[in-house]
Amino acid sequence: MTHAMPHSTPRVCIVSSSCLASGPRVEKEADALAAAGYRVEVLVCHTLDWMPEWDARIARQKPWRLSAMDFRPARRHRSPEVLAAAAVHRAARGACLAMRDVPVALAALACSPRVLPLARRAASVSCDLYIAHNLAALPAAALAAAARKRPFAFDAEDDHFADIPNAQQDDLEGRITHVVMQRLLPRARHVTAASPMMAEGMAVRYGIPTPTAVHNVFPFSWRE
Repeated sequence: MTHAMPHSTPRVCIVSSSCLASGPRVEKEADALAAAGYRVEVLVCHTLDWMPEWDARIARQKPWRLSAMDFRPARRHRSPEVLAAAAVHRAARGACLAMRDVPVALAALACSPRVLPLARRAASVSCDLYIAHNLAALPAAALAAAARKRPFAFDAEDDHFADIPNAQQDDLEGRITHVVMQRLLPRARHVTAASPMMAEGMAVRYGIPTPTAVHNVFPFSWRE
């Protein structure tokens, strides 16, 4: 018999700008939080046609709820919200090109056309903590958290700045990424990273406490 959780149960919304099937970290985190007694909602983005079915398979019979935003090409051309967000994104990137000191709000919009729709959807979720995965999810979770007056956290699946080829803070991509990370990570309730070296590099670059390293591994008992 299934018993409903009390309303006092802490609630977490995990926000990803990618799909659930693209990597293990969102799934692992949702499983761990649910096992610890949290109510968990996972919000992801679908950009390719194979993603909904794969994500549904993973989420089947999980002790947490999955919801997805549809950014697949056929949908993008029909959704006024997505079209408007794409126009804002292009304008923001153009403005960033003309500015030396980019405000974090502008960098957030320039980061990805998914930021605004993802932030709006995340803000519709009642929770006690937002945890962002992937670069575009960071400003989305921060915006949702500000709207809800709740904290947010971040899991660095990659070193997003170092992953840019020949990354420099003066390049457009480097500038946008650096501003988003530098301005938002110090506001996060906690930060985790995929390796100790990545965690140490982020601590130095962004002036934050060394993030906790959570490796990309599953329990050894699952080896079969």
